[in-house]
Amino acid sequence: MLSIMILAAITAIAFSLATIVFIEIRSAGDVLRTEPALYATQGVTEEALFKYKRYVQDNLLSVVGCSPSWFNICNLNSVSLSSPSPTARVFDTSPRIDTIFPSSTNQYLFIDPAAPNSFVQAYSHIGVSYFNNGFNGQLEVIINKYDSTGLKTNITDTTLLPGGYTSYNPLSGDGQYELVLKNLSSGGSIIASLEGTDVIATNANHNTIPLVGRQVLDITASYLGITRKYTVNIPLP
Repeated sequence: MLSIMILAAITAIAFSLATIVFIEIRSAGDVLRTEPALYATQGVTEEALFKYKRYVQDNLLSVVGCSPSWFNICNLNSVSLSSPSPTARVFDTSPRIDTIFPSSTNQYLFIDPAAPNSFVQAYSHIGVSYFNNGFNGQLEVIINKYDSTGLKTNITDTTLLPGGYTSYNPLSGDGQYELVLKNLSSGGSIIASLEGTDVIATNANHNTIPLVGRQVLDITASYLGITRKYTVNIPLP
């Protein structure tokens, strides 16, 4: 009985080690099969960036070796790419996590991206949370309002410490609103959560963050049974 128990224990240990080894081998293989997909995605992204920076029309853009056109399924060096035609990402989900780098400023326009020249109230709520990531720098939160004449009115100006939160609710009256986040320290980056509630379109409240001046490129790349999806945000020129 003692011999059987010892052999059972050794067998259990052997199977446990074998499972760990197989998992590591599979993970290493997945990494190797992911690299070609990543490089092919970067190639398509470079083409898209070239188009946006030089205002090239969609029907004039093509990737060498990708037939019939770059936004359909094609193969680049045995990597299968499914890349829909890039479209402007109008909204992002709320809340959204952003980084404010040392001594830098992030600006956000809370307007209706479909009507950027409209001064009809598009948002009813803006909020900012300062995540506690071990850095104790100060975050200045500014909300400005612009009317149709270009007159700028400061709505609120608050300084947050880690764990702090501020919001302005409700936004009232017609106008375009601007959120400004300033990292007042040069010693580290600040992680903040942005939230917004829009009242555009059907006048039903939606938790969104407007994205202005940005294009998104979604690419699905497959290689030897491994499929990866890459999302690339490209600032408009």
